[in-house]
Parts: sequence; C-alpha cells; structure tokens
Amino acid sequence: MRRCEPSNVMWVEDSNIISLTLSISIRKMVQFSAAVNMAHILDLNEMHRRIVQYKTAYYSFYLPVACALLMAGENLDNHTLVKDVLIEMGTYFQVQDDYLDCFGDPEVIGKIGTDIEDFKCSWVFQENYGKADPTCVAKVKELYKDLNLQGVFAEYEAKSYEKLISLIEAHPSKAVQAVLKSFLGKIYKRQK
Repeated sequence: MRRCEPSNVMWVEDSNIISLTLSISIRKMVQFSAAVNMAHILDLNEMHRRIVQYKTAYYSFYLPVACALLMAGENLDNHTLVKDVLIEMGTYFQVQDDYLDCFGDPEVIGKIGTDIEDFKCSWVFQENYGKADPTCVAKVKELYKDLNLQGVFAEYEAKSYEKLISLIEAHPSKAVQAVLKSFLGKIYKRQK
C-alpha cells in the first residue's frame, strides 16, 4: 500500500475497505431481518451483539479510522488494538443509544425514541416490543423502570468506560491514546 499524498486522489486498492464495506452492508440487512423474524430468533443477545458490532461499531467507529490509517500508508494488521478499542467503543455507543431511546429526555436528545414501536433489536427488549400501541409502549417503559435498567445501564457504562480506558492505555503510542481518549470523551455519559 502506498502512502496517500494530500495533493493526490487515491483509489483505495486495499481489499480491507471493500471487505469492511461489504460486511457493513450485509450486517445492516441482518438488522432488518431481525425485525422481520424476531419471533424465530433463539438468542437475542447474540443477535443484538452482531447488529451492534457490524452496524454501529464497524460503520461509525472502525471504518473511518481504518480508512485514515490506510490513507496514511499504515498496515491495518499493525493496529489490531485500535480496532479492538473502536469495536468496543462502538458497542458502548449503541447500547447507550438504545438506553437514550427509551430514557432520554426528548428535549435533550432531539427526538422521541421509537425503538419499542419499531420492533428494533435493542439492548432493552421485551414482550410488548414492536407494537405501536401506546399501552404496550407504556408497559415496556414501566417494565424497564421496574427492572432498574437505568441502574443496570449506569453499571454497564462505568464498566465499559473502565475497559475502554484500560484498552486505550495498553496502546504504546501516546498520540494514538490521545485520539482514542478524545473519541471516548465525545460519547462518554452523552445525553443525546
């Protein structure tokens, strides 16, 4: 792989980008299929993990950094720790997004969450999920409160943050650590 000079237009010749793009596209189809076939899925946790990993983590976190590394002439095989951190960060981000969809203040997050009505394979999933009936939505949100999912999320968030900081600090480059900590700082304890 040759280094991309700022004045040149670079055609990405690396199969990694093509592979990542194909993987993301296929995984987005998995999410759609999950909504259609939810009743037939035996392991919702595994389905959610796959959707989060390939839809959010790769697409929103790893792919942009992988592209930048490739354009800088880097070999992605030399940055597996960066990939691991970004996949974990993307997972944390999506679980956080699922949480905010249910519990976030619409005035703050800028929308009224509809994951329950839209039957999305969310971090929080129950029997009345996927029904637009306001009574079902209210039951699911009440159940979430009864189950203290806000407390469960707070614990998950703290553990995820600790894990991410530990992974980031394991990277030998202080510059890479700074970039990854900057990414984490933008999403940690976000409200929208």
